[in-house]
Amino acid sequence: MHKQLPEANLTQADLSGATWVDGSECAPGSIDRCK
Repeated sequence: MHKQLPEANLTQADLSGATWVDGSECAPGSIDRCK
């Protein structure tokens, strides 16, 4: 069961390679680079 949490949201954004709320651009599967 996925809840609407900041971490979960960041994970989904990372999978899509979208820009995070922080404004950091991340490529698909580059969660470490964003952090």
